[in-house]
Amino acid sequence: PLLRAAREIVQGYEAGTRFGICVDAADGLVKAGDANTQLTWMDALRNGIAFTPRYGKCVEINALWCNGLRSLADLVEFDDPPLSAELRGKSDRAAKSFNESFVRPDGLGLYDRLQPDGSGVAGQWVPIAEIRPNQLFATSLRHGPLEARHQRAVVDVCRQHLLTPVGMRTLAAEDASYRGRFKGDMMQRDAAYHNGTVWPWLIGPYC
Repeated sequence: PLLRAAREIVQGYEAGTRFGICVDAADGLVKAGDANTQLTWMDALRNGIAFTPRYGKCVEINALWCNGLRSLADLVEFDDPPLSAELRGKSDRAAKSFNESFVRPDGLGLYDRLQPDGSGVAGQWVPIAEIRPNQLFATSLRHGPLEARHQRAVVDVCRQHLLTPVGMRTLAAEDASYRGRFKGDMMQRDAAYHNGTVWPWLIGPYC
């Protein structure tokens, strides 16, 4: 049952589902959502305002996608070698696209996401250079997509800009959207929820 469910998940992503969630045939990466949706764990939304509008191709979603494909390939390797080879091929293609698209040329780790450029032309993406802890998944997963030569930069930038004694900031303090205190009314707290607020669980992927 578990393997069947895992296969159906892959098939569902490839076929596409609600909120524009699907695999982009052009590069094998997962894309999802729009400016009015909140589909990742950074999901604060109130009164129609998306406080952390992460849509398009998000770094941790695609790290998890590559890891999931390779993990499933390992699970079916002996029972279904052709399927295993197919899944490895998909993971390799997505990982190649990941390294080409998400690695920042300035050495500051990874882009947080790739967003549509707003032109309405399919396949045009703009990298968003926010320093967030989501990039840690590309280095911490067993089958993470990030090439070894880029991994140190991710850990270094997260240590320098996000690490605190009690967890990881959700956004670097230098960013204009940073909120250093989780306080105020619901609107103010939601605005800070994933824009600076420290989350202890992120120490896991950092370590």
